[in-house]
Amino acid sequence: MSRIKRAKAKKANPFSARNQDYYRYLTEKGYVQASGARKEFKVKPIGIIHSSLKESAGSPLQPRMAEGVKATITIYKKFTRGLKDLKGFERVWLIYWFHRAGAPKLWVVPYMDNKSRGVFATRAPTRPNPIGISCVRLLSIKGSKLYVSDVDCLDDTPLLDIKPYVPKFDSFPVKRWGWLEKSFDKKAKADERFEAKAKTKKEV
Repeated sequence: MSRIKRAKAKKANPFSARNQDYYRYLTEKGYVQASGARKEFKVKPIGIIHSSLKESAGSPLQPRMAEGVKATITIYKKFTRGLKDLKGFERVWLIYWFHRAGAPKLWVVPYMDNKSRGVFATRAPTRPNPIGISCVRLLSIKGSKLYVSDVDCLDDTPLLDIKPYVPKFDSFPVKRWGWLEKSFDKKAKADERFEAKAKTKKEV
């Protein structure tokens, strides 16, 4: 095989040889869907978040600004065994799907600012993959239900995963935090600019 053909073959398959068996397993189980040379991954919710936040407008922007806002998370039966030992952690990361986000945009005008920013430099929900993360306080676990507080998720948010918050892993002192250094406003609230039904200024 010529050098050019080898390069094309390598480019067409982004998975290394040692990962081929694992990728084949994921495909057979339905977790991965192949589309030509591109790979599309399927995600399945493990539960649903029920919170008192019904609308984007007026909602807290981050868990730091959502102190005392409570929610109940229902974990689907097939995943409840995975909750073992989680109650020993004070905080957990929720990874979820922005189910009410509008079409993906690479430039957005984020909360706390009036300038267009690259979406990856923001936490706007209108992302190529609308996945959100929130570090919430775990109050208790009863059966398949988790009771949490400091929640910034809207009601009926699909939950994709849970991970324990570990200070030794997750807390880093930093000297730079981008455009937010000058724009941060702890009193800021969300609005409907990123809702699927919202009428917003056309952005790139």
